Amino acid sequence: MVEDEISPMIKTLEENTEVIEELGLAIVIPTLNEVRSIGKVLDEIAEVFADRKKVDVIIVDGHSTDGTGKIAREKGAQVIY
Repeated sequence: MVEDEISPMIKTLEENTEVIEELGLAIVIPTLNEVRSIGKVLDEIAEVFADRKKVDVIIVDGHSTDGTGKIAREKGAQVIY
């Protein structure tokens, strides 16, 4: 179910890459125990924006107990608790 919700968001970002390139980009993702999906989400974001100089991904974690923050940090996201 999570993938069904994420795919349209990624497609919208892909379609607006030129506008985003001019404005800069920070993606904020709230999470709570999302270890099963956070890696895939961050990989997709990295793939979509691979040609950009910098994309800031900020994970706002609600004190997950399943390692969500650890995976997000390993993928290069900034994690805020």
